[in-house]
Amino acid sequence: MTTTHPIALPSGPLATPDPYGVHAWADGHFVVDSHGRFCLQPGPLGTPPVPLQDVLDAATKQGASLPCVIRVPGVLTERSGRLQRAFDRALEDHAPTAAYIPLYPVKVNPSRRVVETLLQTQDRFGLEVGTKAEMALALLQASDHPIHISVNGTKDASYLAMAAEAQALGCHPTVILESQQDISLVRDTADSQILPLGVRLKPHTQASGRWADSGGPAAHFGFDLASLLRTTPTLAESALLSRVQVLHMHAGSQITSLQSLKALAQEAAEAYVALRQAGWPLTTVNFGGGLAVDYDAQAGASDTSCDYDVTAYARTLVGTLADVCAVSGQPVPDVQTESGRYLTAHHALVVADATRNPDDRPANGDTQAPEGWTVHLSLFQSMPDAWALGMLFPVLPLDGIHDPMDHRPALLTDTTCDSDGRIKRYVTGYGPMAGMPMPVTPDGRRRLAFCLTGAYQEVLANAHNLFGRPTEVSVQTDHGRVNVTIDRPVQSVASILNNFGYDVKEAHDDPVTPYAQPTARKP
Repeated sequence: MTTTHPIALPSGPLATPDPYGVHAWADGHFVVDSHGRFCLQPGPLGTPPVPLQDVLDAATKQGASLPCVIRVPGVLTERSGRLQRAFDRALEDHAPTAAYIPLYPVKVNPSRRVVETLLQTQDRFGLEVGTKAEMALALLQASDHPIHISVNGTKDASYLAMAAEAQALGCHPTVILESQQDISLVRDTADSQILPLGVRLKPHTQASGRWADSGGPAAHFGFDLASLLRTTPTLAESALLSRVQVLHMHAGSQITSLQSLKALAQEAAEAYVALRQAGWPLTTVNFGGGLAVDYDAQAGASDTSCDYDVTAYARTLVGTLADVCAVSGQPVPDVQTESGRYLTAHHALVVADATRNPDDRPANGDTQAPEGWTVHLSLFQSMPDAWALGMLFPVLPLDGIHDPMDHRPALLTDTTCDSDGRIKRYVTGYGPMAGMPMPVTPDGRRRLAFCLTGAYQEVLANAHNLFGRPTEVSVQTDHGRVNVTIDRPVQSVASILNNFGYDVKEAHDDPVTPYAQPTARKP
């Protein structure tokens, strides 16, 4: 189901900072207007913002229901451009002969609209894959885009055959060797004999943040530098060494500290130089993921923030690499990164209705204790990291942001069983708090936006209590007009049950009030 409804662009001055700290975490993609409305920036910076409620009104006219995912492809384009410009400037200053190739890790959000939008943003864009299904996704794009593909690990001979097929279609796959088993499989598999290779360095440096164990003593994937140097004769004897072009290192997602990034860049650069001096024909360093998103505007003081921006990130990696190469006399290699979280987090948000719990009375007469609200969605389906990891996602109402705030902040709980789906900490303009600032709401009903959900949340979503996939809506600009399109309707009950092995057919096609009837059981 794909229908489009245009809406008019608003005009008028924007507002000053608000209780939800939008200016701090929005990174230019969201604003609060002078009427206290939460607005999207659907195109490049400078595009007039659009009230999110207007987007929902247009989607509702097409049959959309809540909760729903709002996707803004223009944000993907804008962030891809920022990333490319940051590295282009850094390379121009430090290594003008080197090139930058951004790679998108498919695991972050494999949605077709996301992948195809990113691949269309620039000619040098590529994908990072690590499973057969992800490789199949890359092959689907290969006929339209002669893309770079970083193939992590070897899995088995059929996986290598898929990489060879991508190469035959004009793509540029590189198989990253992560273990001795990978080396043996590539050596013994005919389909891999013409594929470029890379090796994964296991970082000794442990980065900052929740995923720090991807580096340091607990790191699981890759070789340490000493092991790589010891494999030099084996690779040379197997005629593999001459095909090794990429040094890959991944120290974890959401690295919060620029100092950590500099230490990792130093380690990668020194390993690159050591391997080049040992005869390895490396041409590229892939720094992997780690470029963080500032979810809570705490400047690196929490696992959901960071103390740097994309410009500082690029300059730190490229500058450190260039300095080490200058001392050693080695050429500065091309640079790759896998910055999926940075590219996708801001492009999507979830909208749902919430109602105040009428029987919630403050304990011990505490009139400022958080007040219970029920939000009509599944946290497990829409923001699983909020439940599993306690991650902070900005939450705010669609309007009334300049209104007086209720003296009792809101404590949001979803509609799944056992009250597991509860948000316990909230992003505000005053730092994380145990309750969400809520405008005075006489009728006890508010429509809320849950922001920065574009990375990992959709692919990690689960069907606890058989909550299905919500409606998906996209917002795009076209010659000064904003178009709202339903990309996918809400998942039907029949579809949900069929995912769990039932044989159910649709009783009718109404996507707003889905209904299913079991078919007769086969004897």
